[in-house]
Amino acid sequence: FCFAGSFLSTQQFRHTVFSLLLYLELGKLSRAVMKMMETKEFTLKVENFSKRKETEIYSDIFLAAGYRWRIMVYPKGKRGIPGFLAAYVQFVDWNTKPWGWTVPAIINLTLVDQLNGTSSVRDCSATNFHGNSDNSWGFNYLVSQTDLHDPQKGFLVDDTLLIEAVVSTVKY
Repeated sequence: FCFAGSFLSTQQFRHTVFSLLLYLELGKLSRAVMKMMETKEFTLKVENFSKRKETEIYSDIFLAAGYRWRIMVYPKGKRGIPGFLAAYVQFVDWNTKPWGWTVPAIINLTLVDQLNGTSSVRDCSATNFHGNSDNSWGFNYLVSQTDLHDPQKGFLVDDTLLIEAVVSTVKY
C-alpha cells in the first residue's frame, strides 16, 4: 500500500487507518461532549474596594450546569501572602457530594482592565473539583497590590474592582 508517498506494510496501513478513524471518532466525541457542556459567565463587582475591611469577599452564587459556584477575592492576599490580590472560583456544592465525586470544569478567571476594556490579567485551566476539600481554583498571586492600585493599569476605576469568571462544565 502507498500512503502519503511512502509504502506501508499491511499492518502499518491498518494501524494508520485505525488511528485516523479513532481520531475522527474522538473528534465526534469531543463535539458531543462540548454540546453537553454548559458555560456560565459571572462578574463580581466590588465597589468601594479600598474601604473594604473584609479579608475575604464573596460573590453571589451562580449556577453552571446545575452546580453552584462563586468567586472569592482576598483583597490583601491569602494564607500569609501579603502584597497581592488573590482570587478563586469556588465549587460551592463540594460538601454535598460523596467522597470521590468529581466535577470536571474549565475555569477562566479575569481581572478586568476597565480603562481599555481588556482583560490584562487572565488565566484558564481545566481542573477537577472533588467531593472533598479540594473545592476552589485560582491564584494566590493574581496581581500585585502595586499594579492593582496603579491608575494606569485600570483595575480600580472609581474604586471599583471587576473580576470575571467563566465556568464550563458537563451537565450530569
